[in-house]
Amino acid sequence: MQSRERDTPFYTLSAESQPFYSFKLDPTSTSARVALARLDPAKASRAEGSYTGSASKNKNKGQANTSPNTSKYWQQALSAVLEEDSRRQPPNDGLVALLYPAAAQDMARTKAHDAAAVQMAENECARLVWDTDSSTYYLVHPALAAPFYVSISRSTGGSARVEYTLEHHESPQHLAKLTRDGSRGPGCLQIDTGLASKIEAFFIVDVAVTALMLVANGDEHNLNYIPLAPHTAPGCLRQRSFVADFSDPHLEMKQGWPAVYDD
Repeated sequence: MQSRERDTPFYTLSAESQPFYSFKLDPTSTSARVALARLDPAKASRAEGSYTGSASKNKNKGQANTSPNTSKYWQQALSAVLEEDSRRQPPNDGLVALLYPAAAQDMARTKAHDAAAVQMAENECARLVWDTDSSTYYLVHPALAAPFYVSISRSTGGSARVEYTLEHHESPQHLAKLTRDGSRGPGCLQIDTGLASKIEAFFIVDVAVTALMLVANGDEHNLNYIPLAPHTAPGCLRQRSFVADFSDPHLEMKQGWPAVYDD
């Protein structure tokens, strides 16, 4: 993915040997459009020259080959629109973004006459919400009676290190953690796929990744933190890389979602 808008944040998240997710925020006059894409490893592995070496050996560790001739190996995982900041303030509902996975959106659109299919699709749609009273972000998901919350831990002593953790009060484990250090290059995204597999939602990982990236990006913008590992080239996006640590590095979509709706 490329753009002439230098101020458009573009993030690449990589597993051990190849890119896994790309995340883009495209600013509009009032907010921003969000796009999360997921690499299809099966297609990419068959493409000679799609990647040059492993992430650990590549000096551009964590950066995907997003040129037009490789974009066909990426699937749109989720798209959203950020709400205006005013919606976060009382008496409004605090909605930051409606996180609707792409495959679920497709199902709701193409099977609009099928109530069961529409319900299945809507069960994948989560809401990222800001609560003013507690100064906390919540991820409200239909699969859970109580929402996730995002805890933010900042290092003391002038360090730029910040941890964003997606937690739930019913679990001692966290679903996802995003760690960044503006003074030390790439950050790290950890996903507990074992915990994700226990949640009755096919695209919970896509939703979790998007939520944490949105919170971290908003936190950076609001608090003026040093951008994490910017790589700016003329006419290109500001690229930032995160190394993703998955319990299963070959994480795939949960079984059971109708294949006809997959990209």
